[in-house]
Amino acid sequence: MSMTVFQRFLVDAEEQLSTASFVNNRNFPQYKELAKIVAEVYMLPGDMKISVDGRDYSASAVKDIFRNLTEDHVSYVIDKYNSLDYEVRNIKTFLRTMLYNSVFELESSTAREVI
Repeated sequence: MSMTVFQRFLVDAEEQLSTASFVNNRNFPQYKELAKIVAEVYMLPGDMKISVDGRDYSASAVKDIFRNLTEDHVSYVIDKYNSLDYEVRNIKTFLRTMLYNSVFELESSTAREVI
């Protein structure tokens, strides 16, 4: 049986994010969910507009940022999401924003911990 276009993008996203290394982690379903969000973004036409943090960006711009995501970013997003003390209404959009922002926040967060 051949894979759908989405399944091919999902395999690529799971490899990029090293999702398989989290199979025994209690948060594994969240890792899979984040990989699906990344795959969905990768599928979009480059000129399509996509909302991140309340702003519209071209899908190609978001893809460029998402290509920098690693398993560390995913762990960072899951830790931050699990520590929220409020309810999120649109979870997928919220997680997409968290993934996008993690590329910029993770390094500075790690640097603050070292100081």
